[in-house]
Amino acid sequence: MQVPKLGEETQSGMQGNGSSLIYAIYNMALNGATPVIALYIVYRLLVMRKGLGAVRNWFGDMPKPGSNGKTKRLWVHAVSVGEVMVAQALIKMLRQLIQDAWMVLTTVTDTGNIVAKRLASEVDAVAYLPIDYHWSAMRAMRIIRPNALVLIEGELWPNIIRCAKRNSSAIILANGRVSDATYHRALTYGQPFYRTLLRQFDALLMRTEIDAQRIISIGAEESKVHITGDIKLDVHQLSNEELELLRKELLMEFGIPESSLVWVAGSTHQGEEELLLEVYKRLLIHFPTLRLIIAPRHIERSSEVAALIARNRFWCVRRSSLLHGTIEPKAISMATATPVFLLDTMGELKRIYAMSTVAFVGGSLVKRGGHNVIEPLAYGCPVVFGKHVDNFRPHAAVLQSEGVGFVVSDADELFGTMLKLLSSQMMRTQIRWRSKKLLQAHSGAAFRTAMHIAKLIAAQESRP
Repeated sequence: MQVPKLGEETQSGMQGNGSSLIYAIYNMALNGATPVIALYIVYRLLVMRKGLGAVRNWFGDMPKPGSNGKTKRLWVHAVSVGEVMVAQALIKMLRQLIQDAWMVLTTVTDTGNIVAKRLASEVDAVAYLPIDYHWSAMRAMRIIRPNALVLIEGELWPNIIRCAKRNSSAIILANGRVSDATYHRALTYGQPFYRTLLRQFDALLMRTEIDAQRIISIGAEESKVHITGDIKLDVHQLSNEELELLRKELLMEFGIPESSLVWVAGSTHQGEEELLLEVYKRLLIHFPTLRLIIAPRHIERSSEVAALIARNRFWCVRRSSLLHGTIEPKAISMATATPVFLLDTMGELKRIYAMSTVAFVGGSLVKRGGHNVIEPLAYGCPVVFGKHVDNFRPHAAVLQSEGVGFVVSDADELFGTMLKLLSSQMMRTQIRWRSKKLLQAHSGAAFRTAMHIAKLIAAQESRP
């Protein structure tokens, strides 16, 4: 395919030889990676046997807005599952404020795409983000022609941003965050690159004061930066009656007696499951009815984790087997071998936390940056995590300061913390009350973010 001419640069930081040189270097690097991208596409089609839908999207062939009377077009991008959850809450608010909008939600990962299709019922289309070639980004923009491009959290794709600006789209960073790694990289050697990108945004809607200060220091215009709160903390809380009903329903599905304690270990990575199983063995001495549910972050590791559970002399019970009826819950409750449950299904973890007495959030005992420590909090559940929470450091700090989150460094600390939490019903009751107050104090972030976006689109329409 032929690369279109770049044309005139906008006044949003694109003028000057400096920015042109930055884009030239970026595109040279991306073009150099083309053979690797091509090999992955062949592998995906022939070995993984996945369809052409993603590949078409990667090359800029996007869903076409229908002629259904919707006059505005919004493109929301969320890289994977966690960002999709944020996008879902934001999209619900946007739908209320901009009822005549056609919306498309894009993701990068397959898991994010699956969850988006399952959860994002408010959007008109779900697709994969185009590969960030200039020609594929421009092709996508010509099809969608969005009034606004909304990027969730930290997604900065140079050519997509550049082409959106050429399309006269409003460009918004929603629930914006600047991780420790990004901040260090920007200040060390990447500030010209980040300044070039950030100056093209119409609004940068940040989670916290720290995120706002960081993004200004690496090149954003202060007048465009707003603190709207963290949408991940803006979660719907069930009433006590609703929570108890959901918990009983899930316990029945898993064949776990209502009197049992339940430990849900979510988003685990290689190197964590072995440690969790060792701690579980020690905890069973004190709590014989305690049940463990392990949810690997990557579902394709399910067989690997199942084999690990079996090697530790537990009966591995897959969630998929329960759903398909190949294992009866009665058989589990009557089994002589202690079952360990393996959550090998997509999009269920957030709900499964409702049955958890104590939750562990993975990717934190190994250097993976951590995962969403807020999800268990919605059910008033104590949250335990490791020290490697770079991606969720502000959340982890808030949870610790409020006494509802607990950081551990190794197996011994994990065992001690779990023993303390499982032993004290009073402590867990206090944590549930604190969790409720904490989430109430942070409510409204999705609405504030949606209001900023709606105002930008309205201002865009009023321009001559």
